[in-house]
Amino acid sequence: MMPLDVEVVRAEVRALAYARGTADEAADWRRADADARHNNVIEGLEFSPVEDALFDILRDEAVPPELATQIVLKLHDHPNADQSLAITPVGNRW
Repeated sequence: MMPLDVEVVRAEVRALAYARGTADEAADWRRADADARHNNVIEGLEFSPVEDALFDILRDEAVPPELATQIVLKLHDHPNADQSLAITPVGNRW
């Protein structure tokens, strides 16, 4: 699998048509994300710097959690991913 270019992902996310979260929602999602990351560390599951950057982008762009999940699934070319989502799977990047 090719490495993830977070700036390409950022551009693709910014080009998506979606309802961004409000400032309050985005703050809630950021807190929930921080809690989840903390729990992962406790379990011995730490994200790589690139994975951290990806999730930071999703929070910075106020991507709702449901769409964030679909973006991650599409990046990994998962069979449950929304194939209509304009995100290029990592393995298909040049």
